[in-house]
Amino acid sequence: MHCSTHVHRWAEMDATTAHDVFRLRQRVFVVEQGDPYDDLDGRDTEPGTVHVVVRDDADEVVGVARVLDEGEEWRIGRVALAPPREPLVVGAYVHLVTEDRRERPAPQEWLRGEEPEPEPALTEEMQFLRWRVSSLDSQEPYTELSGEVAISFDGEELGSFPVRRVRGTPGSYQTRHIFTEPGAYQTVLTFKKGETEAAHTVDFEFNINDRSTLELPRRRGHGN
Repeated sequence: MHCSTHVHRWAEMDATTAHDVFRLRQRVFVVEQGDPYDDLDGRDTEPGTVHVVVRDDADEVVGVARVLDEGEEWRIGRVALAPPREPLVVGAYVHLVTEDRRERPAPQEWLRGEEPEPEPALTEEMQFLRWRVSSLDSQEPYTELSGEVAISFDGEELGSFPVRRVRGTPGSYQTRHIFTEPGAYQTVLTFKKGETEAAHTVDFEFNINDRSTLELPRRRGHGN
């Protein structure tokens, strides 16, 4: 995994980045560690405060830190790292025929759905839908695809979302989502190779589990 580091003042930080930073801090300090202290202490917005943000090759925030300007010294705090996890892979190894043969959609038996490891896909957490596309003959990855995925749940179409290339993994493409309802989701992936007019479609289904079934209440003040 390749990571990049970004430094922001509060006035320079866009709303999406701020949301991702606070979400990671809440997950680490409040949910995982049960820290009773208020994470939002009013110092994030001070003109001298510097926010360090680390993003992975999927452009996800995986690390944060806050540097406070104390006049004669700097104080580093609010250091949080996202736990490692594998993406939800639901349509790996989509194969197309080579240039000198007629292109056609990949047969369903060429698709291999994989359950997310090491933990199940849960509601209220960031999930990735990822595909790898390569030549049937040479196994070489296709690196210039364009496409989108349509997602439906309980008979209602939730929308279409453009796929993006996964940096550092040629031939891999993905979308990212936060699913709020548990159950079976239906998707249709539509994509084109290069400048060709022919569109390929692949449909598949995956499940999202209810996060609340795995949560345990936290007890405080009982000496345990």
